[in-house]
Amino acid sequence: MRQTIIQTTRQTIIQTTRQTIIQTTRQTIIQTTRQTIIQTTRQTMRQTTRQTMRQTIIQTTRQTIIQTTRQTIRQTMRQTIIQTTRQTIIQTTRQTIIQTMRQTIIQTMRQTIIQTIIQTTRQTIIQTTRQTIIQTTRQTIIQTTRQTIIQTTRQTKRQTTRQTIIQTTGQTIISCPVSQRRLLTWLSVLEHVEVFLEMGACRLWGDLGRWLVIALIQVFK
Repeated sequence: MRQTIIQTTRQTIIQTTRQTIIQTTRQTIIQTTRQTIIQTTRQTMRQTTRQTMRQTIIQTTRQTIIQTTRQTIRQTMRQTIIQTTRQTIIQTTRQTIIQTMRQTIIQTMRQTIIQTIIQTTRQTIIQTTRQTIIQTTRQTIIQTTRQTIIQTTRQTKRQTTRQTIIQTTGQTIISCPVSQRRLLTWLSVLEHVEVFLEMGACRLWGDLGRWLVIALIQVFK
């Protein structure tokens, strides 16, 4: 029973945790992807506009400068090309590094969070199920043992008293006077009423009251 209960609780809890984790991860992934797409599109649009503007400017300047002086154009073009390439290379490398770092950090954080959640949930569920099972089993065992002991003691008392009364009455009815017969009848009535007195004392005063009533009845006998 313990194994079946533990297996069922594990399966239900794993399913619920999986569903909640999947929903939360979906929402976070959708939000992060939207933000990254918006950022990347903005950056690409800026880069494309910059590049197109630069190309148009370079073409116009080339035509004008070629006509005027070829040597000055070569020197200026070299300097401008070097600067622009440097800037573009720096920007592209920064963007790629940032994107890769973000992706790696997100993946590692997801894996660690999922593992920690699974471990903590397993430990808490196992501890709670153990405590509840132990408490319930203890209570059921105590109740069943009490009921069985009370029933067995009552049955044994009744049987023993009946046998003793039958034996004593069978031996003494022939030779007993009327007073002794009356005493025997009153004792038999006490034996039958003793059970009801015990039950009433147990309900009113608990186990102590029940045992006190039993002791008083035995002394009276």
